Amino acid sequence: MNRLSSGVAVEALVAATALVPATGASAAPPTADRPEPSVRAEQQDAASVARQLGLGGRQDLAVQDVVGNPDGSYYVRYSRTFAGLPVVGGDVVVERSRTGAVRDVNWAVGTGRVTVASTTPGFALGSARRTGLRASRATEHERVAHHRLVVFVTSDGTPRLAYDVLTKGLTEDQTPTKLHTYVDAQTGATLATRDEVKTGTGHGIFVGDVQIGTQQTSSGYRMKDGEGNHTTDLDNRTSGSGDTFTGSDDDWGNGSQGNRESAGVDAHYGAEMTYDFYDDVMDRAGIWNDGSGARSRVHYGDNYVNAFWDGTQMTYGDGYANQNPL
Repeated sequence: MNRLSSGVAVEALVAATALVPATGASAAPPTADRPEPSVRAEQQDAASVARQLGLGGRQDLAVQDVVGNPDGSYYVRYSRTFAGLPVVGGDVVVERSRTGAVRDVNWAVGTGRVTVASTTPGFALGSARRTGLRASRATEHERVAHHRLVVFVTSDGTPRLAYDVLTKGLTEDQTPTKLHTYVDAQTGATLATRDEVKTGTGHGIFVGDVQIGTQQTSSGYRMKDGEGNHTTDLDNRTSGSGDTFTGSDDDWGNGSQGNRESAGVDAHYGAEMTYDFYDDVMDRAGIWNDGSGARSRVHYGDNYVNAFWDGTQMTYGDGYANQNPL
C-alpha cells in the first residue's frame, strides 16, 4: 500500500494491537491434557476441529494464526482446502476456550460444508485465460501471470469449481493492476473479479481526502482491500460483525460526521496504515504476520465514548451524543 500515514490513526491501532502475540507465540496456559496453544499444536488438532464444525471428509483446515485472550481463551484462524484445492472464501476463525472447546465460529463467506460435484474442469483452461485477459483493465504489458484451479465460494455461499486467472499490467493512467478473474470451470461464466491494486477515494472526518483500498463487486464497490482489511457499519448495535460498507461508485464519505461512510474512511485508512507500519517498519506481514488484514467496526453502541481491540478486530464508538466518532 505505502500510502502517507496519519499519525493519530496509526498510533491508535498499533497501541491497541500491541498485546497480540507473534504467530506461534503462547496464546493460553497449557492444561494437563492439552499442549500449549500454538500454530503447530492447533494444526495437530485441525482434523478434530473440522469434524466438530461438520466439514466433510474432503475438506482440510490449515492453521494460519493463533491469537490469545487474557482469560486464556484464544482464536484460531484457518484457511481451507477441498480435495487439495484452495477454497477462496473458505477462511474461518474459531474461538476456543482455555481447554480447547469450540466457543464461537466466524465464517468468511457462508457457513459450514463446502462441496463441488466434480474437481474435473469441463471448460478449457485456454478459454479461461482469455476470459481473464478480456476482464483486465490493463493497456500495457498485459499478461496472464498465474492461474490455478480453486473452489470459489460465491457471495451467497455457493461453492463453484473455478479457475483463478491472475492478469498483470498497467492501466491507461499507468496505475498497476493485478486482477484475479474467477471463471466457472464448468460453464465458463465469470463469477467475480478482484484487483489487488485499489485506489478508491475516501473523505474522512479526521484524515481528510485519502486513497483507500477497496474491492470491485458485480454491483459496485465495497470497503475491503487486497490484504483483507475491511470496514463495517454496526449501525449503533453492540454485537455482530456489521455490514461492510458498499457503494455504487468508488468515492466514500464527505468528511462530515453526518455521513456514516466518513467514519468508515477514518477507520479503514487507519487499519491500512497500521498494516503498512508492520510491513515497512517491523518486517511483519500485517498484525498476524500472515499477509491478512483486520476488520474495523464503526458506529458501535449508543453514545459510546471509547474504542477497543478484542483480539480479532477494532471497534469504534460515535462518542458523546453520537456526534464525535472515535
